[in-house]
Amino acid sequence: MKLVDQNQLGELMWELMSARPAPGVSIYLTAWPGGAGARKDPIYLKNLLRKAEERLARRGVQPARRGYTMLAPLWNLVENRELWRRTAGGLALFSSVDLQRGLVWPAPFTPRCVVGYHFHTRPLIAATRDTRRYYVLAVSPKATRLLRCTRFATERVEHPLLPESMAAALPFDDPEPQLQYRTHPSGAGTGAVFHGHDEGQAPQNRDRRYLLLVRDAVATVLGDEQAPLVVAMTEALASQFLELNRYPHLVEDPVATSPDPLGDNELRDRAWERIEPLLRQEEERASSRLMDLVHTDRGAARVEEVVPLAAQGRVDSLFIAGGAERWGWLDEDQTVRIEGDGAYRPGRRELLDLAAQSTLLNRGRVYEVPAARMPGGAPVAAILRY
Repeated sequence: MKLVDQNQLGELMWELMSARPAPGVSIYLTAWPGGAGARKDPIYLKNLLRKAEERLARRGVQPARRGYTMLAPLWNLVENRELWRRTAGGLALFSSVDLQRGLVWPAPFTPRCVVGYHFHTRPLIAATRDTRRYYVLAVSPKATRLLRCTRFATERVEHPLLPESMAAALPFDDPEPQLQYRTHPSGAGTGAVFHGHDEGQAPQNRDRRYLLLVRDAVATVLGDEQAPLVVAMTEALASQFLELNRYPHLVEDPVATSPDPLGDNELRDRAWERIEPLLRQEEERASSRLMDLVHTDRGAARVEEVVPLAAQGRVDSLFIAGGAERWGWLDEDQTVRIEGDGAYRPGRRELLDLAAQSTLLNRGRVYEVPAARMPGGAPVAAILRY
């Protein structure tokens, strides 16, 4: 069983969506922190595995034969004490004869076991929102840090153009005021006249030149990136940087404080407070666009329409009502047959999950939204590419 973390979620999703298990088991559960979790979580996994065995048996796959081969890696995890001690959040486990994968996630999953001829990936859709990349630029006279972040991960970006500090960026400037003097010419009095550096060495100008160097370095490092950038600086520096900035995806609400006392993860979390509302705004704009197009030839809001269109790669943005499910088949002639009696039959699967997978595989966007925001109370709706 190969276990991956949040940094490999995209690769895992692609692998699971591309697989065609015959059949496969998908298990989601919460992993509680601390000693109590290490005692109880293996029991929860055992219960879900027993459900998987029952459902495999209904399909004619007996644990003593093929089912045992599939579930053995998952049963082995039950006794993996190190896993339960260090895992707090959620576990997603997937197993078939040919593929065994697991995801250790920082947030809990609703416990669930699904057996089918495709892996069940719907619960991972919301998780992909937390893997959206953004950057944090933390600048003070003492240090410059550029962080590449997702909701739960932080990585420092190292580049020779990024100055380590103001002193490193402006090595020939003397930050301390120095007094120079000249003597009066004869007859003009006695003593010396003292004067300081010229205006170009004033602290505010030094700050500006430092920020210009940082700005140009960041522009080079980020290049054609489209990820948001949040700055963490004192209010005075942030105000100047916002004025000087040329990066088109700068978030105008800075973390206005000295970043020096803050660790990388704390900077990431404070920046996320600015990023999350932007993601909500993106979803709201997409929802508004859906309402405008749903009754035109650029929209669809019936399961029987949306699922085949997604399979054909025609869906640009897919909207699924939170908690909604529709089970059935997509036949070879692209006909959808819905059957909601809960029985397990060959080829039958959750159709909204199928639509989501098809959309993602074809580089579309998938949003899971409250049912009240769906047109006409539909479980699924789509904006079409053509």
